[in-house]
Amino acid sequence: MAAKKCITRINRAWDGALTSVGIVEKDAEYTCGTLPATQITKRFPAKLAGRITVLTKCDESGHVLPAKTSKLAATGEVVLRADGFAYFTGTFEISQLKTTYFTGTLELVFRSGSHEALGERCDEREHAEGWLVGRGQGPAARHILSAALVGKAAFVQAGGKYIASFGIVPANRLAGTVVK
Repeated sequence: MAAKKCITRINRAWDGALTSVGIVEKDAEYTCGTLPATQITKRFPAKLAGRITVLTKCDESGHVLPAKTSKLAATGEVVLRADGFAYFTGTFEISQLKTTYFTGTLELVFRSGSHEALGERCDEREHAEGWLVGRGQGPAARHILSAALVGKAAFVQAGGKYIASFGIVPANRLAGTVVK
């Protein structure tokens, strides 16, 4: 008989920023053969530094990830078109003080709305959504995290760096399931 699995809903608020690592040089620019063909594209390393904060009324995950503020950190790469359409992929870690709870893969797509029937545009400005899939560590061992990460953000350029700030906590959610 297969092992029994249990699922728990995770639904928390979060904030943070995705920032390019170092100055993005002019030689990081190129033109792709995809539509729109005239779009200048850039590729650069980036880091996400964030906090998972408020439990919402739907959250059931306090026994796996404590209610106190957790750190969300990710490193990876951004592909950014001149119109702000962007894709981040990397690895993440969710920790609290010196304890790691989850590690895995994080992907985010900027300026892409998935809920057109609910009023989002397919080219939704100041919008990012993606997913985290990770394995539990330490106190969360034997658990898997699979969650959507949604937020209000867009890339801006400042002094040769790029930053997408997820500063509006009520608009940002980490929602999905923890499987044991």
